Amino acid sequence: MNKAKLLKVVNPVVSVLFILQVLTILALLFLGGVLDADNFIAIHKGIGLTLVIFSGVHIYLNWSWIKTNMFPKRKG
Repeated sequence: MNKAKLLKVVNPVVSVLFILQVLTILALLFLGGVLDADNFIAIHKGIGLTLVIFSGVHIYLNWSWIKTNMFPKRKG
């Protein structure tokens, strides 16, 4: 699988994982008395670890763009 096709999978996954992280925190804050906090914390940690892994893959796949735009070579 080439980089462009892989990014078409990785980018939406990172977005969905980020949204799920936010939703687990909101659910814990606003529904904490109704729902089991231990389960939400376990889910939040699992999603967080998966988010870190996919974010690392995202950065790896975009590293040439990051180097070019964030760390330009100085002229002179």
